[in-house]
Amino acid sequence: MSYGTLSSLGSHPGFTPDEQAVSMAQPTLLRSKSEYQPNLVDIPVEPVLRANESQAPRQVRLEILSDEVLSLFAVASRPAWISRLTYLCLIGCLFYMIYGGIQGMLLGLERNKNSMVVMWGVFAGVPALFLLGTLIYPFFKAGPMQYRFDRSARLMTMQRCYGFSKTPRLLATYSLDDVVALQLLYRYFAAFQAGVHPPSEHKHSYEMNLVFRNTLPPRVNLAVHSDWKWMRQAGPRLAEFLDIPVIDQLCQT
Repeated sequence: MSYGTLSSLGSHPGFTPDEQAVSMAQPTLLRSKSEYQPNLVDIPVEPVLRANESQAPRQVRLEILSDEVLSLFAVASRPAWISRLTYLCLIGCLFYMIYGGIQGMLLGLERNKNSMVVMWGVFAGVPALFLLGTLIYPFFKAGPMQYRFDRSARLMTMQRCYGFSKTPRLLATYSLDDVVALQLLYRYFAAFQAGVHPPSEHKHSYEMNLVFRNTLPPRVNLAVHSDWKWMRQAGPRLAEFLDIPVIDQLCQT
């Protein structure tokens, strides 16, 4: 199944002119589809993730699993073998420090020098505790979020792997019937609107958010990315798959 690239600000099949994707110069109000009455959904322009919660921008991939199922997930920033090699080197260094500390303690006991025993005991104990944490942490480490969109079941599921398990754990489900738009948002959009530019030390980053009509919170963050061009390519693909409009607030032309 292939997808054509849709213009972020152009028309979208299945929607009336009132339902077209709005540009960043227009009010962020979207008229959503409804069988009962026209609903106006207010789309916030503040980032979903606060600065202290924002994940580092990373590569994200859309993968077609079948004609009715699409998956969005983060791609590892470096090959798995490099991560494993780094982990093994760290463990090796810690073992060497522990071994050296134990040898120093034995030498202090042999010379009957308590200060030497204490010093080398600390030298061995601190890396031992760090090694214990290093060995335990991977079993509880949370992997990146995975999103699965099933058009036949009309569900979006949020999944995440923990530790060394390759089987993702289900975290939440959302009805696709409540989805009204896909928001592509520059994280400093509000400041851009006010004519205030963020400090230069802030790197440009962009959010891909799914907007819902009947959920709290009303938006779910799908990705944080530093490449707005990727956002503008992947966003319409996902929006076409879900048959929803795109709200382009990337502040890029």
